Amino acid sequence: MKRASKPVKCCTSLTAVMVLTLMLAACGGGTGTVEGSGEAGTVAAASPDAGERAVAVRVTELQPEHFLERLEVSGTLEPYEEVEVRSENGGLVREVSFEKGRRVSQGDLLCRIGDDLAEARLAQAQAELMGAEANFLKMTKLVERQAVPQQDLVAATAVRDRLLASVRESELMLERSRIHAPISGVALNRPIDTGEVLAPGAMITTLQQVRRLKVAAAVPDTEIRWLRLGGQGVLEVDAWPGREFDVAISFLSPAADRANRTFLVELKLDNRDGALRPGMVSRVRFDRRSVEDGIVIPLDALVTRIEGPAAYVVQDCAAALRQVEIDATEGDRVLVLSGLAAGDLLVVEGQRDLVDGQRVETGDCK
Repeated sequence: MKRASKPVKCCTSLTAVMVLTLMLAACGGGTGTVEGSGEAGTVAAASPDAGERAVAVRVTELQPEHFLERLEVSGTLEPYEEVEVRSENGGLVREVSFEKGRRVSQGDLLCRIGDDLAEARLAQAQAELMGAEANFLKMTKLVERQAVPQQDLVAATAVRDRLLASVRESELMLERSRIHAPISGVALNRPIDTGEVLAPGAMITTLQQVRRLKVAAAVPDTEIRWLRLGGQGVLEVDAWPGREFDVAISFLSPAADRANRTFLVELKLDNRDGALRPGMVSRVRFDRRSVEDGIVIPLDALVTRIEGPAAYVVQDCAAALRQVEIDATEGDRVLVLSGLAAGDLLVVEGQRDLVDGQRVETGDCK
């Protein structure tokens, strides 16, 4: 029984050494070795990081450059002129000399409506006028010889003047029974045919001047201050991708629309090649302002923070966060009002992985 107790003590001592070793390793209390009776064991503690990880970034040195800010509005193409041609007098349609969709020139005959009756009325009025003028001359001579009283000449004069007016009225009726194109343009419709009897005011056709067009656009009250009469712009339509058309401001409304607080702006443009048509939706760009020697950065270089937009620059091979104030944005370019300056090394790639003060790797920083 006494000889059996010795191995138990040896095992107890070895067990204690092993427990102590495991405790030291778990706690990471230090480095070194723990020696046991008859055996040696080594426990290596975690060595501290020699420094934080550097992030590879790409930078660009900021230099003053030109920045063009633009205003873009949507508009609808309209004919430069549009006239609804109607018959002032009713009557029989004796001739129609135009086709819908065809171009007519100013002064071209469109149709004749009841002009035969107008010709007859004119002939009657002219005949009556001839008799009245003869009577007027006769009364004039008689009054000179004092053969008739003066009031007879006054009556003859009144009859002559009335018939003169009647002849003029008949001439106008004949003129307006032959309807001519008031403008050069394209006839959109032809709702009449020869032989029809029209009422006064009946529609003959609608003419549109499309060799020149205008654009009607609504501009917000916050942007109207940038526009001036005669100001130039560029128009684009989806029907002609990549093609630009020059436009000029021809009208600026002096008052805003009370419903939506926008100002009507009209622009004119040349369309002699017929590429554009009324009703097309367009986009018009104006040069709002031009800034020389501005600090301009890519939009993607900005990072979002609670305090507002910011950007990273590199100083002494470390990232430095700068709060920036944005003046204007044009496409993917941003004009910076404050926060950055010429000569700063702006981080343009890798900024999403940075924190303020973090080491970075660039061409000059390894």
